[in-house]
Amino acid sequence: FFQNYRFRMTWTGLLLLGLLLQTTLAGTCRALEPSLRAGAVAIDITPLKLPVIINGSMVERTADKIVDRLHARCLVLDDGTTTIAIAVVDSCMMPRKLLDHAKQLASQATGIPVNRMLISATHAHSVPSVHGCLGTDEDTDYARYLPGQIAKGIVQAHAALIPARLGWAFGRDEKNVACR
Repeated sequence: FFQNYRFRMTWTGLLLLGLLLQTTLAGTCRALEPSLRAGAVAIDITPLKLPVIINGSMVERTADKIVDRLHARCLVLDDGTTTIAIAVVDSCMMPRKLLDHAKQLASQATGIPVNRMLISATHAHSVPSVHGCLGTDEDTDYARYLPGQIAKGIVQAHAALIPARLGWAFGRDEKNVACR
């Protein structure tokens, strides 16, 4: 009985010691965790001058009125060690030269390295052309305007950094099984 009692006391003591260490270390680790900050901006990139060349139709066409505003949705994340920027632009496609220019402008204003920036297009076929292809020329006025607006969105998102938390969810939609 004494040995069995001693065995139980040892494991009980180790369990209590483990709980004490876990509580102490958890508080210390929380203090050492980098804090996440996020900033987001949807900046208007609607053309200022009309008509504008529209791409994505195999033949060149123009738009002479605005139906919907266009945006560059910009997100900046900072974990205290690394800062990144992501921009999703209402555009069909954008050439590397335009993207590099937008990144350089944003980097100069924020200090975020250009290799920590990702810019993508929504691939819309009813937006101004900044890349000549498939029978459509570049709208040079709009192509000069767009990089500055993308950079401005990243700069504003960087200035809007506030404490943030990450989360995720999972769901099922049996009715709408193909989302495009």
